[in-house]
Amino acid sequence: MHALGISHPEVRNIIRGFDKEVEKVWQELSSMDVTMILTADHGHVNVQPTEMVQLPDDMLQCLEYANIGVHGKGRHGFFHCKDGRQQDFLKLWSRQSKLRENFLLLSIEEAAAEGLFGVGGQLPSEVRPRLGDFVSISVNHCTLSTPSEVQCHRHHCQGAHGSLTEQEMAVPFILLMPNSKQGLKRGCHNMSVS
Repeated sequence: MHALGISHPEVRNIIRGFDKEVEKVWQELSSMDVTMILTADHGHVNVQPTEMVQLPDDMLQCLEYANIGVHGKGRHGFFHCKDGRQQDFLKLWSRQSKLRENFLLLSIEEAAAEGLFGVGGQLPSEVRPRLGDFVSISVNHCTLSTPSEVQCHRHHCQGAHGSLTEQEMAVPFILLMPNSKQGLKRGCHNMSVS
């Protein structure tokens, strides 16, 4: 799904093959008093080439490091500013309509207070330096990408995850229960963020 997106025929073939294997395993287990749950750890979205967003050069000059990338990291980018450049970075971000309209930018402290790193808003002291100064959260399918990724993937969509859109929080699952007249139950469970 990362390389081809969620709707590509090859992805569908893999899912059909997986489905058949699950049915085989369940046929062997179904006579036992067993319930089987298969789940993913997240949902997925397609990112079209036009939704791959690059940071302008003047913003990159404010940064020591940007943890971004089309296959997931760009859905929740982390930014480590050069010493004393945090306000410059914020000012430049605010001038970029494409960034403002497609991403929420929070300081690490704001993100922690919102519970994005876990309940309680407290970050372990050994973890805090690794997170940098800011985190961006995609509010749609736009994804922060490096220039080389934009160039490499300019002709086809990519699959990504890691933000808080409905599709990414809808975690697919299969529930198999003994003596169920309905057989396989498939669906999605929405993760909640407190």
